[in-house]
Amino acid sequence: MQQRKNAHLERRREIEEAREQQRGDPVRGITTPFVESFDSAGQALLSKPLVDEGGKTVQEAQPLPTSPHIFNNLIHKSEFDAAIENAYVLTKPMQSEYTLSNPEAWEERVNKHEAQHARAVEALRRILDLENGSSKDRRHANIRRCIETFGRHETDLTLPPKPLSRGQEREERPVRGGPDTGSSEVQIAILTAKIRALANQLEQGRGYKDKVGRRDLRLMVHKRQKLLDYMERKERG
Repeated sequence: MQQRKNAHLERRREIEEAREQQRGDPVRGITTPFVESFDSAGQALLSKPLVDEGGKTVQEAQPLPTSPHIFNNLIHKSEFDAAIENAYVLTKPMQSEYTLSNPEAWEERVNKHEAQHARAVEALRRILDLENGSSKDRRHANIRRCIETFGRHETDLTLPPKPLSRGQEREERPVRGGPDTGSSEVQIAILTAKIRALANQLEQGRGYKDKVGRRDLRLMVHKRQKLLDYMERKERG
């Protein structure tokens, strides 16, 4: 009887370990490349290599999904390119009778304009680089990435709709007025980005004494779990 009991307890422990491994960490969950890219707001090409206590590399750096079109201060790359092109046209020197009669002076003005424009573009790139931004700027960028990746205005084009019950007819969906920001999957992704940022902050320095931060972390984890249960029960499964 004791041998059977020990075998039963051993098997129960193996099942519990397998379940915990499938669920992952209760706060961080199972880290995927997209979740790991939240640390740099989609700007880093490779992840940080895992290092053990002795400083030896355990796992090499892995490629991460990037979003080079998202800049700091909520600016899109298309807006940046349009502003640069407009500024180049407005500051471009105009030809006159003096410049036509003096080609050397005209060439000097053109070269000076090109140098000033290149310096201004480089300054703007440094200002709008997310690596120089604050944690708030990276959070806004991650929210934008979550909406672009998990929003139903994009996923409805690839994922099949929810199957209908018998005798039920599918209603025609209205045209969306803009990007999807309120669906369960988008809210879960945004909460995951906030949870990861707050968990990284609490692990640094004297973060273990931040009681308000730990309380906020627990509230966000419970809210995400409720949304996960709702999506599995009511949404696409």
